[in-house]
Amino acid sequence: MVDTVTEQKDDATFEEVKTQVLKYIVEHKNAKTSDIIFNLDFDPELIIDVLDSLENDGKVKSSDIQLTGK
Repeated sequence: MVDTVTEQKDDATFEEVKTQVLKYIVEHKNAKTSDIIFNLDFDPELIIDVLDSLENDGKVKSSDIQLTGK
C-alpha cells in the first residue's frame, strides 16, 4: 500500500512547499524554523531554502535570538 501523504510531500514543488510554509507562518506568527520543519515534515534543508526565498521576497523576516546572560 502506498502512503499518499508521503508521496504528495515527496512530489511537492518548491512553490507548493513555499505556499505551505507561508500559510503555516501566517497561522503561527512566532513560528521557529524547527517548528516549521517538525510540523510540516519536509526536508530541513528545503525548509531553510524556502524561508530564505520568502525572506528575499520580503514576505517574512527572520529574527535572531540573543542571549543576555541574565
